[in-house]
Amino acid sequence: MAGPNYVMDKGFIADVAIGSAATGPDLATSYDYFLFVKVISGSQDHVTLATAANDPIIGVSQMRVLTADAGSIVADVRIEGISKVVAGAAVAIGAPVTSNASGRAVTATTGQRGAGVALQTAAANGDLIDVQLTPGGQAP
Repeated sequence: MAGPNYVMDKGFIADVAIGSAATGPDLATSYDYFLFVKVISGSQDHVTLATAANDPIIGVSQMRVLTADAGSIVADVRIEGISKVVAGAAVAIGAPVTSNASGRAVTATTGQRGAGVALQTAAANGDLIDVQLTPGGQAP
């Protein structure tokens, strides 16, 4: 699998835990922190998980945030370039993607905000794929 190519990462304060092992480190077995995030309305420089297809997705978290650190740690967020993203379902290569309720990539449908384009196929929920980020885009 090809690796990510980034253009720009930015630090944001993560107001929630990010990653399913958010109560302790699990870096050796899981990279589930590659999830879509959105800026919190009214809170400058704060992000939370994107939980809907039409959320204003800003990018992809590049690190796990533990529950105890939520609200006090600056998380790296890829906002331009190519990032790994955890898939929330099967996704075809070339498909526009957006977020599901868990911040995972799913195929965007007409009228939904697109967060990027899948550069690899995801066979199932939990697969890790490369996505060309296109924040603010619309699915065809």
